[in-house]
Amino acid sequence: MLLDEIDKAEPDLPNNLLVPLGSREIRPPADAEPVTPARALGPLVCVTSNKERLMPEAFLRRCVVLELQYPGRVEMEAIATALVPGADDGLVERAANHLVPGGRNESISPAEFVDAVRAAHDLEERAGDTDQFWSDIAGLMRTTKPRRR
Repeated sequence: MLLDEIDKAEPDLPNNLLVPLGSREIRPPADAEPVTPARALGPLVCVTSNKERLMPEAFLRRCVVLELQYPGRVEMEAIATALVPGADDGLVERAANHLVPGGRNESISPAEFVDAVRAAHDLEERAGDTDQFWSDIAGLMRTTKPRRR
């Protein structure tokens, strides 16, 4: 089961999950029977967070925490190469040169980098390898991002 971006859920959700996760039983509303896993082992529950809000200690004590490092240029290029079929290495490298300068740019997510490579590939990079082309792509990415509250 995936609980994606739990830090954006209602603040009491992590604490409300303690009993169901501990008992491996979910009690639906009304008079329905509890739902329990068929096997002795409970389900694997993966929880993601962007660290926008701290999780309660009681919840974290029951978790195996794995912090992923933000991908650098090499990882971004590998992700884009895997997810944009037909994008040649030169295009991915040019995108990285402009959008991930210095090997790391935490203002662009891997998904946004892939979208930029896909857009350049779909446009057949008609504008060529000009700085203006990539500046326009980067500008579009900055102006279309939703603002965080």
